[in-house]
Amino acid sequence: MKLAFVCDLPKEHFSYWNDGLRAALDYLVKKYNWQVSIFNLSSGQKTLDPDEYDFGLFWGAFGNKQHNRKYFKKQGLCFAGGPVSHPNLRNFDVVFTESSVDNEAIKQQGVLTVKAFGTNIKLFRPLPDQKKVWDYIFPAAFALWKRHYVFAQTVEERKALGLAVGYMQPNGWEKETYEYCLSHGITVLPWVPVDALVWLYNASKICLVTADANGGSQRVILEAKACGLDVEVISESPKLLELKDLTPEQVRNDWSEVSYGESLYNAISAVVEGAIIV
Repeated sequence: MKLAFVCDLPKEHFSYWNDGLRAALDYLVKKYNWQVSIFNLSSGQKTLDPDEYDFGLFWGAFGNKQHNRKYFKKQGLCFAGGPVSHPNLRNFDVVFTESSVDNEAIKQQGVLTVKAFGTNIKLFRPLPDQKKVWDYIFPAAFALWKRHYVFAQTVEERKALGLAVGYMQPNGWEKETYEYCLSHGITVLPWVPVDALVWLYNASKICLVTADANGGSQRVILEAKACGLDVEVISESPKLLELKDLTPEQVRNDWSEVSYGESLYNAISAVVEGAIIV
């Protein structure tokens, strides 16, 4: 199987990309000897030839410009969030979702939809010798829908120490998110590579997630639990609530890069072979 994976990550982040999806792609190479070529549009890589590949796998929202038409004979999307109804939906033979909510909403539109999600447990793991410094951590891009004000207020009310770490948007866009944290005694850090993030998780006691229904953060819950942290969710988001009660053992057994990779393998193989899957 020759698979092309196409994403559009910031160049400064791409070289450190090592989450559950990246590890799942590596699993496909090692376990099934698939040839996986990764193309990041922001890195200015040479144009790929879709005819060279059996399957094209994209990552992102339906509305991304690279999803406006069908490039490969067979192609799929790892849905990263956003509106679930979009004309570009029809350009994909299968859509992989991270939550039951999105899975059902897309499936009802008559498109093959498979739930596939997980974290890199080889990276995100307990580090017993790491000293606990912060009571609460919230790794999330500094964006309004992450509701950092809820995180900051909660930590302050509990007279605890908190750490907010994440991508700061260019040109000070929505800078009030981290300014609010700073004004309420929260330690703030900009985006750090995942190799550093795992140490920050382990230097914290509890991961407190406050994103709204549009704010994602499912990945954060899995990463924190894989590191052995307790996770508290202050949100009505069903995407977060479906993960909050998982145990660290369940995450390592059922939400790892292996389970993620197997879901991708089964669905992509079936689509390429023309098999019907339910």
